[in-house]
Amino acid sequence: MRFNLANLNDARDADREQDSWGVNCFLEKDNELRTLKRPGLISTIDVVGSGTVGQGLFIWPDSTKTNPQVVVIFDDVMLIHEFDAELEKLIWNSDPEVPIAPEGFITTEFGWDIGDPSTPSGVVVESPYPVTFPLEPIPVGPFPGWEILAGSLPNSVTEYLPLTLLGGSLAQCNAGTQDIYRCSDGITWDGGITWPGPYYESVALAWYDGTYLKSVSSIERDGIFLRLSAASQTFLGNDFLSVLYPENAQFQTFVDSNYVYWIDNYRNPGGNIEIMRSPVSPPAAVAWSQIGTNLPESDVGTVGRGGYHLKTIVVLGSTFYSIPPGGVAGKKVYSSTDLITWTLLTSDWGLGTSTVRQIAQQAYTDKIVILLNDDNVATTTDGITWTKSDYITVIGSTFTPYSLVKFGSDWYTAGGSKWAKLLGSRVP
Repeated sequence: MRFNLANLNDARDADREQDSWGVNCFLEKDNELRTLKRPGLISTIDVVGSGTVGQGLFIWPDSTKTNPQVVVIFDDVMLIHEFDAELEKLIWNSDPEVPIAPEGFITTEFGWDIGDPSTPSGVVVESPYPVTFPLEPIPVGPFPGWEILAGSLPNSVTEYLPLTLLGGSLAQCNAGTQDIYRCSDGITWDGGITWPGPYYESVALAWYDGTYLKSVSSIERDGIFLRLSAASQTFLGNDFLSVLYPENAQFQTFVDSNYVYWIDNYRNPGGNIEIMRSPVSPPAAVAWSQIGTNLPESDVGTVGRGGYHLKTIVVLGSTFYSIPPGGVAGKKVYSSTDLITWTLLTSDWGLGTSTVRQIAQQAYTDKIVILLNDDNVATTTDGITWTKSDYITVIGSTFTPYSLVKFGSDWYTAGGSKWAKLLGSRVP
């Protein structure tokens, strides 16, 4: 769908009860509480004095208020004001019962005076405000982040059956029924295809490389390395395991250009993390080597996934990061280039009492995004400096998230029959 560029209608009358008086934006037909911004060519509309083109202003009718609500759109932020015609001033809208747009609201050094109806575009009031234009500030945020999506997923999402990625699509891979379901638009799911291949391992702890899901499972006394696509499942090799693991156990897998690694959750509990590793490039027979690390298991978080508790270890570029459980359980962040030798980056990641609820099972390209216990996300580019969002609780107790995946530019999480989306533009 395409919309024309918005243009200022100076010819319309000044009675603003006729319509929304939208500039560079339009109201949704079926939901008067939502508005969407669209590109504009009105250089005179300069909401915060930045000189930019394409901002917006409109009146938000509100039957619960004596005065009209003035809403300003600036980039991805909405500012909501109440205009008091009698006092000829703008008052920040601090009433929590007044509906707000999804973008939320912030304080600013600029107000918008539309007291003169003969001025179609209004007048910018800059700080410091005159005595006749006092403002009553409101706190910054919180504003909605996650959005519960309509419809159900093909299968109930559990720790054994999370939402994942496969071949560039959102996917659910049900090893029990041997079905694979895909979603290519973030909205609708296909009818499912039969699992291609003779090996029916779970992929809850698999590594997604942008095309394939790669995983390691134990079958009898062998550690088997497998690759799954929507069209085929490929046996990449196997090697004898010196320790007897549970039959068909799956291991948390990582793959880089040289090795395939998996975390051994069955050895040395309470000590340091241990891994198994095999060369994968150039093509070579799978040969597992047990390797100890200097990473204390107690400093690494765990989340429910695959029944074996996924360790909160993620990859950004060519660097591995160990994410702490958070809160009183620990706040230390480590990094490593080989999963063996780890360096302590910080003893306190600065996120207070927040705890980790879910991580993504894929390589990050620009920053790490972690889902926290209160619906917020924390992000970092170096493991040292973290930024936390400030969202209104949406997921809450609605469902327990068993996955976190980035599909396109947006993020998805799911649990049970529910799933939710976080726009990439709202990630700090």
